[in-house]
Amino acid sequence: MFLEYEFYYWIIWCLITFCFAKRLGYLGLFIAHLIVLTSIAISDIYLMSEFMKNPEWDGTPDMDILFFLGIIFRVIIINTCLLPIGLIGKHLGKRVKVT
Repeated sequence: MFLEYEFYYWIIWCLITFCFAKRLGYLGLFIAHLIVLTSIAISDIYLMSEFMKNPEWDGTPDMDILFFLGIIFRVIIINTCLLPIGLIGKHLGKRVKVT
């Protein structure tokens, strides 16, 4: 489950990171990373709560401190993977056309 997010998650994260960094620079890059953080946390908590609703749930996995540390670790790794895309977007956003 480490990087097993659906393909469309990755496409949306890349688009958000690129567009925000291109439009707003470093502030947009920061905002994009906050959006990615929020979407990862929401999807992981939703997935875990679905596991816990299952009648055959035996107590594992659960939402303990290790679960939240895992979310933080995944956020750091995924945002690190998205950083080059954001930097490319920022670089392309500051280009000025010379006439």
